[in-house]
Amino acid sequence: MKKVRCLTKTFTLRRIELGLMALLLIMMNLLCEVNPVKASVTLTFESAQKYSKLISAGYGHSLALKSDGTIASWGDNTYGQTTVPDGLRNVVAIQGGEYHSLALKSDGTVVAWGSNMYEESNVPTGLNNVLAISSKFWQSLALKSDGTVVAWGRNDAGQATVPAGLHDVVAIDAGDFHSLALKSDGTVVAWGDNFYGETTIPTGLSNVVGISAGNWHSLALKSDGTVVAWGMNDKGQTNVPVGLTLWNSDQTPPVTTDNAPKDWVNKDVTVTLTSTDYSGSGVASTYYQLDNGSTKSGNSIIISDDGPHTLTYWSVDNAGNVEAQHTVTVRIDKTEPTLNISLDKTIIWSPNNQMVPVTATINASDATSGIDSVVLASITSNEPLQSDDIQDANYNTPITGSTDIFKLRADRLGNGNRRVYTITFTVSDKAGNVTNKSVTVTVPHDHSKYYPGG
Repeated sequence: MKKVRCLTKTFTLRRIELGLMALLLIMMNLLCEVNPVKASVTLTFESAQKYSKLISAGYGHSLALKSDGTIASWGDNTYGQTTVPDGLRNVVAIQGGEYHSLALKSDGTVVAWGSNMYEESNVPTGLNNVLAISSKFWQSLALKSDGTVVAWGRNDAGQATVPAGLHDVVAIDAGDFHSLALKSDGTVVAWGDNFYGETTIPTGLSNVVGISAGNWHSLALKSDGTVVAWGMNDKGQTNVPVGLTLWNSDQTPPVTTDNAPKDWVNKDVTVTLTSTDYSGSGVASTYYQLDNGSTKSGNSIIISDDGPHTLTYWSVDNAGNVEAQHTVTVRIDKTEPTLNISLDKTIIWSPNNQMVPVTATINASDATSGIDSVVLASITSNEPLQSDDIQDANYNTPITGSTDIFKLRADRLGNGNRRVYTITFTVSDKAGNVTNKSVTVTVPHDHSKYYPGG
């Protein structure tokens, strides 16, 4: 998109789109002052089209539109086709015919000079509000701002007989014995000679954005950049090269997604990248970088080392559109956490059948994903227990802080060796790795075995 100065205002011009708005944009372009192109400039499609309109070749003569709105002409002048009318100024478009010339002025009127054997230089009285002109042989065309077409000059093949009711036209072009019009809905209308099928529009032709009429053949440029041709083909002029596109119709990059896990995992991860190109050219390649390493191509990445990993990926389609990079973090922790438990008492004496509080001090750590939870998993005994021999034990409830307190009954069977309570804690890290740790509290049968001399 480029801004150019038009008359006393600034307008923003884009490639002409179909619709009546195109008529206004065309008029803005016609009224724009022309600035010289520097020798080193790189032209865009739009600017090339604009500057190409500053020159026009007739059968044996040439025209050039100057920046001051005047015309330079040279070549064959047998019929006065290069004799520009005196005082002709404010010209915004030119067109060289067979032996005559046309000029469109900024006020929307048309001036013609040169041959008039078919009245091709007799501009219809009252013709105004013209946006575009065209002439190829001995007929002339004008496109008006209301989307209608006016034609005059040679008409032996009906080339100057505009179809009744033709409207919503956004572009015109004259051939030798036929004429073309492009409508705002992207369809084409043709009239005049059809000896070679030059006015037989191909069935289903749509989405047209540009037209050109030859001697006895016709061309249409579609919105996807492809060209359609019909009519005389004695020289292969309607054999459009296979695969020809004038521009990249696919201007949308592909979309790539991943199946990377969002949370920590405790196993190797295979990330699959799925890329789709919704605009039709297809995906050419998918690229990725792992942990800012070298760029590789592929759709499957195996990650096995512990730790967080940064995966960056993107795709490119066959039209050269490059997708914006995506970044995802893959977190792997296959190492179990560590857990140490210490008790404030490991022996309960005497066996007086009382409830004794036991405090467990918990030290859990995980260097990679971090601790998720520590719970008291179970308290069991080698001897049968009564239902109230263990109290205040909150099983499988995450422990907050570094200690846990529960009560054990100071009791054992009279004929046994001792009662041993086994207390098991479980720690889980954020990747789901689990470590169990068990400690014991003993209620001895013989006190002297644990406290000699006591």
